[in-house]
Formats: sequence, C-alpha cells, structure tokens
Amino acid sequence: MTVSLHLVACVKAKATTPSRACQSSTSRNGSRKPGRVSKLGKRPWYILSALHGIVDPDEIIAPYEKTLISMTAKQLREWRQRVIQQLNERQHSTHAQIVVLAGQAYRQPILGWMGNRAVVPMQGLAIG
Repeated sequence: MTVSLHLVACVKAKATTPSRACQSSTSRNGSRKPGRVSKLGKRPWYILSALHGIVDPDEIIAPYEKTLISMTAKQLREWRQRVIQQLNERQHSTHAQIVVLAGQAYRQPILGWMGNRAVVPMQGLAIG
C-alpha cells in the first residue's frame, strides 16, 4: 500500500536564528504549527516554503521573509515548477494521496499537478 505524502505550509512568523525547518515557524502566539504535524507520526511530510519550495522538516534553514502572496504570476509558476521537480526527485509523484495542510495560496498552484490524489482536510475552514 502506498503511504500518503503530507505537505504543510510554513507560517509567516519565523524563528530569528537558523533552526530545523519544523521548528523554525511560529505563529503569533508562539506555537510551532509545522512541528505539530511531526507529532502525528506521518512520514513522509514536507513544509511548503515560499523561498525553498519544499523543505524536509529536519533540514536546518536560516530565517527568511517571503510569502507566496507577494509573488507575481511568473514567480508563482516558477515556484510551482520547483515544488513539482523537488517532489519528483524524491519520487513522491506516485503517492496515492497527497494530504495538503495549507491555505489556498500554498495549495492552489500545485493542485492541478496533484489531481484527484489531493486531500485537503482544511478546505473551507477559517484560519485558527
């Protein structure tokens, strides 16, 4: 049986020093959203990053300020291609399901590539 792939969007507020990707994003109240996904024990999973494309949760990354919302249409297409290429390189193009834990801005560019494999449990829910 094919294991589901999980993708979670990074959050706006970042740590101030280099740290593991799953610990580098913090919300306004200080909780570490991507780190909570790791507690589910779901593997493989990656963080969708506006700067890096996809990031392994254990990868050390430096703080950055970049979001998909501020990107031009051309930059969004390039980001989409980068994410697809990274997933293909990691051989995740064959997963039966891709669970996307991300808002519209992060999932919309890649939904077409995922097709009917996409599972979006947060669709229609408000932030928070």
